[in-house]
Amino acid sequence: FPTAAQSQPDEYDADLFASIHQHHADILTFGENGRQALDEEIRRLARAKKQQQQAKSNVHNQTTVPTVVILEVGVWFGSSLARWLNVHPAVHVIGVDPFGVDTTTHGKFTELSPSQRQRLRPMQRSLAAYTIEQ
Repeated sequence: FPTAAQSQPDEYDADLFASIHQHHADILTFGENGRQALDEEIRRLARAKKQQQQAKSNVHNQTTVPTVVILEVGVWFGSSLARWLNVHPAVHVIGVDPFGVDTTTHGKFTELSPSQRQRLRPMQRSLAAYTIEQ
């Protein structure tokens, strides 16, 4: 994924992205669809790894930070990835998406004006980065 400096949208893009986040946030995700249950499972795993790590460090005098790694295949616009990064500090998320398909033709985008869709089309990866950084 691009770093913050690489993905920072220019002013023109930032206006569009802010408008989408403010007025059309529902197009950035496909709803909850069990994400709350997954959030809880991620928290449980993170707590278990922390307890496991504490037990190891007491025996071996090691102090490493436990991590839970999630691989998300198909980032869409990054809302799930952003969500899971905020579930627990030990969570690391790897997002994989070719960003080669024009997703602005998806039915969720019908509420955007044609000019917004046209402006957004080449910026799908940047919008995902923007969503994650928010």
